[in-house]
Amino acid sequence: MLDTQFRRRDFLVFAAALLLAPTPCLAAEPLARRGTFVADVGILYQVLKFHREGGVDESIDREAGRYEVRLAYMAHPNRASNVPVTIESADGKRTVSVDERTRPPIDGTFVSLGVYRFTPEKEAVVTVRNDGTDGFVVIDAVQLLAVK
Repeated sequence: MLDTQFRRRDFLVFAAALLLAPTPCLAAEPLARRGTFVADVGILYQVLKFHREGGVDESIDREAGRYEVRLAYMAHPNRASNVPVTIESADGKRTVSVDERTRPPIDGTFVSLGVYRFTPEKEAVVTVRNDGTDGFVVIDAVQLLAVK
């Protein structure tokens, strides 16, 4: 029985790794970038664990301008109240702190990280870290909305 459980766990980890694997971009856009990621994922209170490294291909056609940067997450008491998020824009780096224990104010999904100026020549980077946090760090999406 125990041997069967390990096989099931290995299968679930493999399936989850396939879901997280990056997919190549199919359309060539004027601006293409390649980034890397490292994910240590624990499922069911760390019963299922796996480590995944890979690359992310991003192709965007972003006009120069001001963009509101938003972060999506689901609030929970076990989340960190001090998540450091660094935004790199045309004007430099800025780090803000997000409290993931409180419900996001925008539609219960997003929190605004501020408005930043981005240009096609300077890569737009949003980095969410978990070093020094006091709980779990979970993100669902990062959104850049053009400000008119």
